[in-house]
Amino acid sequence: MTLSSGTYAFENCNGYIDTDFSIDDLLLNASYPGTKPGVVVASPSRRDPDYFFHWVRDAALVMDSMLQLNLKTLDANVKIRTKKILQDYVVFSRENQITPTLTGLGEPKFNVDGTAFNGPWGRPQNDGPALRANILISLYFHAKDFELSEKLLGEMILTDLDYVVKEWKNPSFDYWEEVKGLHFVNFMAYARALDRGQEVIRRLGVSARPYRDAYLEIQDSLRKFWDPNKQIVVATLDRVEGVDYKHSGIDVATIIGSLYNESHARQFGPTSPQMQNTVLKMIDGFENMYPINHNSNLATAIGRYPEDKYDGHGFGEGHPWFLATHYTAEYFYRLGIDYNNAGKIEITEQNLEFFKRFTSFNEPQIIESDDDRFAMLLAEFAAHGDAFMARTQEHIGRNGHISEQYSRYNGYMRGAERLTWSYASQLTAVWAQERLSNIIRK
Repeated sequence: MTLSSGTYAFENCNGYIDTDFSIDDLLLNASYPGTKPGVVVASPSRRDPDYFFHWVRDAALVMDSMLQLNLKTLDANVKIRTKKILQDYVVFSRENQITPTLTGLGEPKFNVDGTAFNGPWGRPQNDGPALRANILISLYFHAKDFELSEKLLGEMILTDLDYVVKEWKNPSFDYWEEVKGLHFVNFMAYARALDRGQEVIRRLGVSARPYRDAYLEIQDSLRKFWDPNKQIVVATLDRVEGVDYKHSGIDVATIIGSLYNESHARQFGPTSPQMQNTVLKMIDGFENMYPINHNSNLATAIGRYPEDKYDGHGFGEGHPWFLATHYTAEYFYRLGIDYNNAGKIEITEQNLEFFKRFTSFNEPQIIESDDDRFAMLLAEFAAHGDAFMARTQEHIGRNGHISEQYSRYNGYMRGAERLTWSYASQLTAVWAQERLSNIIRK
């Protein structure tokens, strides 16, 4: 199975990354054998750990990659298969929306037969409807190509956006299902869905004011996540319950939230000095934490957050995650893409340390796109992205399977096997690398 080519060149990967394995496993984990059509299992693993469920958040992020795959692939079989998966996902998601659950639309996950999961869990998780709305909005604009009902999609989108408008101020559990509070990545997901949903709302003839007002209020509230003392965008505010040892405020989920920003002009996107400072402190923190980062020419292995105790099976000490390292790579690719869209790169006192650490530039200046140094800087960002991809490639099995984590000591895979999100994050990073490479080559 291939796109234009299933193999991508990376400067620092001693060769190439073959994405065919990731595509195969991504497709297998959607509508997995024995599950209801449209289910996206987080992993085929059913014990130690049991990830054989449909998480609303994970599924939405994976389906976003599935749509990109459908639009990019030149393989007719892949195009047919991804189309069917997306169609089934819409039907299954509608069933999720109307299935009675303990927390309504904020329910984190469902059983693979579509029934509600009513066991103890970190609920609600209010970013799920926002992320699901985002992929449904994308499908709304491709409804004819996917033989989907615009009317049904419109109803589903409004259902999720109405929930966001109602619940965004209320605390919920974070990406890692450990802390209840207000989370930066959730707010970025809310803002993205409400902003992208404006055209759907207009077409449906619904008053846009409640959605626009909520969007503007969320944008204003996002500023509170900048901590001037720590000089980072903190992951969580107003903790209500959950683990109480995440004192650094650093979390790779914050970087993921930055990638939700699809306009370089908006706050806390990849080019914002605040996010650059956050990325710098995150990478430096993990570099000193994991033994595999010592005496290595590879980029820093990245985990979820420095205080992490989940080891993939129980609680002891955390390890690097494939998706965390992939998203860090994607951050550097997006940094180059967004600077290219802006047409200039501003190095100021606020982001100077970031540029000193990751580029050959060490003093404040503005570099316009017609300056030869502009392309040189984009290439430096691309090289850092490649280095993080090389890091994960070092630890992926020979069969191409990607687990949840890799050991902080020896780099061997651990945690849930064939984690669907690991594949999706690898693919989105690869596609971002492709976009940046095309820009640099022009």
